Amino acid sequence: MNKLIHYPDILLKILEHVDLNTFLSLYGTCVALHNLIITYQATLTVTVAQNTFPEEILRILERIHDEQHKDGYIHNGDDDGAGPMRRYSICWLRDLVPRFLAVVAVDRYRHMNDGACGSNYWRQGIAAADPLGDPLRARVANGFRIIARLGCIAREVDIQQKKSDISTESQLILPKRTRAERLRSIIRSRGKWDAAQEITARREKAIEKKQLTYIDTSVTPKQAADYQLVGLYLDGVFYPLTLESWPQGEFSRKKRTGPGGVCASGWLTWLMLREGISLLWQQWWVKRTDPDAPSLKERIERIFLQRNKEQVECERQTGLSVSQSLYRLSTDDSECWRQWLFQLCDVTYPAQRPERRFSLAAETEEEEEGLELESIRVNEIMDHVAFHVDKKPHMATGQRYYIDYTRLCSAAQRLVLR
Repeated sequence: MNKLIHYPDILLKILEHVDLNTFLSLYGTCVALHNLIITYQATLTVTVAQNTFPEEILRILERIHDEQHKDGYIHNGDDDGAGPMRRYSICWLRDLVPRFLAVVAVDRYRHMNDGACGSNYWRQGIAAADPLGDPLRARVANGFRIIARLGCIAREVDIQQKKSDISTESQLILPKRTRAERLRSIIRSRGKWDAAQEITARREKAIEKKQLTYIDTSVTPKQAADYQLVGLYLDGVFYPLTLESWPQGEFSRKKRTGPGGVCASGWLTWLMLREGISLLWQQWWVKRTDPDAPSLKERIERIFLQRNKEQVECERQTGLSVSQSLYRLSTDDSECWRQWLFQLCDVTYPAQRPERRFSLAAETEEEEEGLELESIRVNEIMDHVAFHVDKKPHMATGQRYYIDYTRLCSAAQRLVLR
C-alpha cells in the first residue's frame, strides 16, 4: 500500500471497483489514502454506492434522503473529517446503511402478520417501492442512526481502555469509584467476582455514562420516539429468540417487555447498543451471497454462552438504563408529541403507531389497477433478504418466511394444530 500511494491514478481505479465495506475500510487505512478519498469523494462515493446496491434500491435510498431533510431530521454519524452531511460525500455513503436497513425492516415486516385474525389491518410495513412509506422509512432510519451512534460511543471507550495499561488500575481511563463502590469491589473479590470482571463492570459504567450524556445533549424527543419505533421492527427480527429455550431463560418475553416497549430491557438490547447496526447489515446484505455464513442467531448464541452470569447481569443493566433514558425522553413533552402523532396519523383516536396510516393507505392502493407489476418488482428487490435472525443470509430469490404461529401455543395445542 505504501508503494501504491505514489500512484494515485492506480489507486483511484482500484477504488472505483470496490463495495461500500471495502471502501470504508480503505478510508481508514492511512493518512495519504484518507486524503486521496476526501479529494475525490464526490465521484468515488457515487461509484461505490452503485457497486454496492442495485439501481432500484439506490433510487429508494435517495428518496429517503429527501424525506429525511424535508422533515428536519439530523445526521447522527461521525464526520471523520469528511465534511458536513451532503450528497455524494463520505457521510452520505455511510448513511446509506441505516437507510437500507429501514427499507428492509419496513418491507419485510409486511409479512409478519398477514392473515392474522383474518385481517391485515395491523400491518406496520409497506412495500419497498411504494413512495407512501418514505416518511415511515425516514423515521426508522433515524432510529437506526441513534443505535449506530451509541455503538460508536461504546467502541470509542473500548479503544481508550485498550490503549491504557490494564495491569495498573490508576492508568485506566475510567470514572473514579466512590467509597461504597470500593467496598463492593472488596466483597466481590472475596467471592465469585474477580479483577477482570471488576474492570468489565467499570468499563460498562463508563460506556453507559457517555451514552447517557449523548442522549441528554444530542437526542431530541422526536428522535427518541424514532428509536422506540425501531424497537417494533427489532422485535420482529429477533422473534425466534423470544420464545426459544435459552440458558437462564435469557430471552423470555417477561424480561424483554417493560418501560420503553418491545426489546426495552435484557441482554439483547445491550448487544444491539454495543454492536450498533453492523449485526443487521451483516445479516441482511453483506453475507447474502455466502451460503456457508452462519445465521445471526448462531452468532448471538456464541457471544452469550461465552459470558458468565455476573457479566450478563452487568451488561443487561447497562442496556436497560440507556433504553429507559430514551423512553423517558420520548415522552417528556407528551402533549406536543401527541399532537404531532395526530397530525401524522390524520386520525381522531390516540394511536401510538403512526405507521398504521401508511399501511392502510398502501392496502387501499393495492386494490387499484396498475400496481400488480409494482408488487412483482418489489418481490425481486427484497424477497431474498433473511429477515429473521434464525434464517441463513443466503436465500433463494422469491423465498418468503412467515411466523410459525404454533410457537405461541403450548405443546398440547401444537399437537392439535398439527
